[in-house]
Amino acid sequence: MLWAIPNVAGRFTVWLYGRLRTGRYVLPMSQKRVSGWKDYDRAILEKGLVLRDRVYYLRKRLDLTFFNSLDCVYVKTAPRHYAVNGPDMSFFLLGTSMICCCIEALGAFVTGATSTNRIQNKAKFKAFMTAYMPQWQANGTDVPDWMYENLRNSLAHGFWIKDGGMEDLGKQRLRLVPPQGILVHAELLYSDLKEAVERYFAELESGTNAGLVTNFENRFKNIYETF
Repeated sequence: MLWAIPNVAGRFTVWLYGRLRTGRYVLPMSQKRVSGWKDYDRAILEKGLVLRDRVYYLRKRLDLTFFNSLDCVYVKTAPRHYAVNGPDMSFFLLGTSMICCCIEALGAFVTGATSTNRIQNKAKFKAFMTAYMPQWQANGTDVPDWMYENLRNSLAHGFWIKDGGMEDLGKQRLRLVPPQGILVHAELLYSDLKEAVERYFAELESGTNAGLVTNFENRFKNIYETF
């Protein structure tokens, strides 16, 4: 019977993990309690949510899986920044890669696109930046395109930034480096992303852009309400 102990312990761990998180958040419209974890919230999600509850759920997912963690370590003033940055380690490359993945993922909600080919992925990335991070532009230079190729892809596939880099530029977000490079202030990119997310969610909840709402709801249903 000893062989059964690991299986029982494993099932108990999964059950306990779920119980600890059940009821973590309360959906504003339905007032139902959710954990923020899709599998544990299946009974609620598969029945479908109204728009406001969907926006709330995605907000909490972003906090749970992304912002709360990066807030602890990414910027130099973060409480645990120097736990993952120092002479022998740097979290900035990994963190910036994650930021770019977040932008691309949000772009899929903006466009409603479900395709995962490279052309569509770049289009998602640029759609979110164009709509909600317009300050990341420069005369004559397609900064979102450069970011997708050099921060999103080069970091993810080669651990490097092909043309340019990341520097503390003070209050300056970016600096062009001829012939085709760009220096990026990564901490300002992160703070601008957080503000952009708030603007996106605010526009969704206002309901003033029917196409934006439709794209969001289709993407949300495809990811969170489909099992």
